[in-house]
Amino acid sequence: MLSLREFKFITQTFNRRYKDEPHREHLHNFFYCSIIFFYLSLKNIFFKRNYKTSLTKEIVFFSFTSNNNRTLTPISKKLPENSFSFVSGDDFAASLVYLHSLLLFPWFIFLYLRLNRHERNVMRFYFGETFSAIGLYYCAKKFFQKNKIAIAVFANDHSTLSLCLRIAAQKKNICTLYTQHASVSEEFPPLSFTYSFLDGVESLEKYQKAGEIKGSVFLTGSPRFDEIAKIRQVGKVVINEKVIGIAVNTFDCYENVRELCLQLKDDYKLIVRPHPAMPLGDFANLKKYGIDFSNSKEETPFEFLLRINWLISNVSAIHLDAVLFG
Repeated sequence: MLSLREFKFITQTFNRRYKDEPHREHLHNFFYCSIIFFYLSLKNIFFKRNYKTSLTKEIVFFSFTSNNNRTLTPISKKLPENSFSFVSGDDFAASLVYLHSLLLFPWFIFLYLRLNRHERNVMRFYFGETFSAIGLYYCAKKFFQKNKIAIAVFANDHSTLSLCLRIAAQKKNICTLYTQHASVSEEFPPLSFTYSFLDGVESLEKYQKAGEIKGSVFLTGSPRFDEIAKIRQVGKVVINEKVIGIAVNTFDCYENVRELCLQLKDDYKLIVRPHPAMPLGDFANLKKYGIDFSNSKEETPFEFLLRINWLISNVSAIHLDAVLFG
């Protein structure tokens, strides 16, 4: 089971989002959160499939998003085809995750009572993610017990699933590798991998501020930049009209984005691109105002950048991609 120290570590990864959340004062009480999660757990026990249980390769790439995939795929192409497997987040969206979260509920209560007031507030606000960590860790531990894996490769170091898998792998003495899929913040959890491959000095300095770094660190740049270099060798398409790309992330308010678009649409061509982790529906509906849309689940960031002259975005790694594009 997750230890108190490990549970605290997972809870602390939500601090950044909690501080930036404008409605964080509206915390549900513990009883209400428990009832909702019990309902969702029972629902998922019956309707979610089980996770992947058997792998024959010693190297496994954990790729949970399209952004993760764009970073890990170039690395995998350098390896023999029969030496690695890819595992997605869907392989862990399983009935057993929710079942074991329920079965281990007394242990969850034990851990909750040992958190300080701030940690409890964070946990209650992100109740589903923190409660499911109990079941995710159980499934991650079973995953590594059933598969003879020598190296686990990650492109994300702060999602609940990544944290549970990393902790479970290290308890089995499995080598863990991490490479960035995007820019990082000093609010990220401290690095704790066997080997970490970072974009550069700026990323290293942020991780140093986040806490003690464990494992070896190499400043290598990111494989995702290789595609940018190839595109720039060919030459960027010259766009004569004024085209503004608006890249939206999970912190942004839809109404604010819509208002900005309405203010700009008469003078510029606009293309709105939501983050791949976001629901696309509302932003796709902006087409009715004559605003173009970039489906981030189908169009890569680089294809999007080729279509625009200017970029507007909140805190996002796409700014770095835009600068590298020139």
